[in-house]
Amino acid sequence: MASISIKQHIYQYTLQRQVRKTLQLQLTAIDTLSIKAPKSINLDVILAFIQQKADWIQQKNNILQNQPLTEASPLNDLKDGSILLFKGNETILRVKSTYCKPAITLAAQELCVNLYAPRPQDLRTCLKTWFILQAKKILLQKTQFWCQRLNTNVGKITIREQKTRWGSCSSLGNINYNWRIIMAPEKTIDYLVIHEVSHRHYMNHSKEFWYLVQSHQPDYAKHKLWLKQHSHEIFQII
Repeated sequence: MASISIKQHIYQYTLQRQVRKTLQLQLTAIDTLSIKAPKSINLDVILAFIQQKADWIQQKNNILQNQPLTEASPLNDLKDGSILLFKGNETILRVKSTYCKPAITLAAQELCVNLYAPRPQDLRTCLKTWFILQAKKILLQKTQFWCQRLNTNVGKITIREQKTRWGSCSSLGNINYNWRIIMAPEKTIDYLVIHEVSHRHYMNHSKEFWYLVQSHQPDYAKHKLWLKQHSHEIFQII
């Protein structure tokens, strides 16, 4: 994909040349455009046409950014043998009844949960609490590491239940992370942290911002795409 800067925001776009008389522009995903153009038209004309639609593109992109990452889904039938994701790895859920204190342990790609009475809602609550604790631990470590690499600092770090975004960074340097990111692969978690910490230098998605992200993770686009493609799957798990 090629890229274009529109109102100091970088968009990826695909260009299809066809036997047609007019230009067609679509916003197919967040920060992603699709253009269909006549075969004979000059690229400069196409790019100028896109810039003319800057307000429309920005408006539609903002709407997409504020939509839920996925539609709300009913609770999964979590049970012994269910498949979970932890740091991108498939993990088998093992559920046992116990008279001891409820506990969760992770070993050899199995997440073992001991509960007094493993009812679906109790199991979900227990799993969610454990995932949030793991997310907090790992995200705090990664944020500290990437702050050092990017020569900056952040304010308060909060792990949240979010429906519309994976993370955010305020002008005060406070960062929010979606706890479900802990289900993504390690490098994808790094991408999210690099992305948010980079906002301490650029509070936008300008060309300079993406250059900074790329300088620390050259294949960041792959991880950005992973989040788009797997958000529904992740929200279905817990």
